[in-house]
Amino acid sequence: MLTTVILTALLAAPTTAYAQSSSSDGDDYAPGPGYQAPREVAPAAPARPTPAPTRAKPAPPAPSLSRVKPTPRPARPVPPGAQPDKLPTPTVAPLPVPATRTSTPAPVPEPTVVPEVVPQPDAAERYQPNPDAIYRDSRNWRVLSTPGMLTPGGQIINLSRRTTCSVGFIVIRNHHREVLTAGHCGSPGDLFGYVAVDPQRGHPVAIPFGRMLISYQTRDGSRDYGLIDAGNAPYRTSPFRPEVAGTPMRSSVLPKYNPTICQLGYRSGMSCGDFIGFERGSVINFYGISDHGDSGGPVYAKINGSYRPIGMTSYGYSAHATKAYATSLEAIVDYLGLTILY
Repeated sequence: MLTTVILTALLAAPTTAYAQSSSSDGDDYAPGPGYQAPREVAPAAPARPTPAPTRAKPAPPAPSLSRVKPTPRPARPVPPGAQPDKLPTPTVAPLPVPATRTSTPAPVPEPTVVPEVVPQPDAAERYQPNPDAIYRDSRNWRVLSTPGMLTPGGQIINLSRRTTCSVGFIVIRNHHREVLTAGHCGSPGDLFGYVAVDPQRGHPVAIPFGRMLISYQTRDGSRDYGLIDAGNAPYRTSPFRPEVAGTPMRSSVLPKYNPTICQLGYRSGMSCGDFIGFERGSVINFYGISDHGDSGGPVYAKINGSYRPIGMTSYGYSAHATKAYATSLEAIVDYLGLTILY
């Protein structure tokens, strides 16, 4: 009976699950209706084997601080015939002996020595003016403030302007006596007077004597002169004694002598210093002390003990109070035809 049941089941099962393919190969089958192909799944990667834990190697022991004994070098091979404790003596070839000279060398001539010629500087190059050697005497020349006459260095007053200057020189021009002074002391037509002491009151008074005739002054100060009519005023030609009153000289020869230059003025008296040189062409530059009121005063070159007229005080600088500047007489005398009384 059991067999009958099994056969019945088998017969009842569907017989068309797969249809045979028309292919010539009997091993291939085509899927039947309603068949779904299974999805392809990538195979899983094989798992990596877990490495076995490694045990850390112990650090090498620290080197000992004790000195390492050097490894002895192998002994050198001893050449045959040499002692073990001595090196063989090297063989040195003798040096060649140079041949002896038999000829006498020619004498070397002595060099000719040419003496060096040193050019000697002239007097102008050797000369160095001394700014510290300045002489001044106002006490013995106080008489110039109230001379009572016209005299070189004596005070004169511009009565028209109420200003003061000093007399330069007494000169003759066209047979007339005139006073030569600085041009900036006044203008043509200004009235001038000399100073004297009133015998009754004992005070200084101004006594008119004449008017200014010529006044000339360049902007750079290279020319600064004026002439005043002397009238009948008393006068004296030189403030020095006759034995030391020298003749006028040209200022162009001053570098030949490099003399001491002296000036007179009623404010500063007498001041002397070394000749320095020329400024602005012909302006005489020298060391000396001057002040307001000394303008126009005489300037002398002291040569061999004589005071020789060379110029008139013109200007100065407050910042250089020990330097004085004078207008040269040379060009003025030649141009105006003056004769200087001395």
